[in-house]
Amino acid sequence: MRLGAKVHTTYYRTRKDMGATTEEIEDGEAEGATLHVGIAQKQIIVKDGNVSGVEYQRTKPESRMPVVVVALCLCLVLNSL
Repeated sequence: MRLGAKVHTTYYRTRKDMGATTEEIEDGEAEGATLHVGIAQKQIIVKDGNVSGVEYQRTKPESRMPVVVVALCLCLVLNSL
């Protein structure tokens, strides 16, 4: 990615439900962005007063709103948010 950043994009539904065009999604992935679908943010993790990560949970993709099906599936450790 530009300036050496690792980019993670998350969406609680499926790839085909995203508001971005297929070309936009593929361009982001070609630049090194990682796309995580079927997950929703659960909480921001704070350590020593600074954001250190985001906790996610697996969702039911066919729902219009996030419906949790697994309590915890992913935690991204962050340098910036």
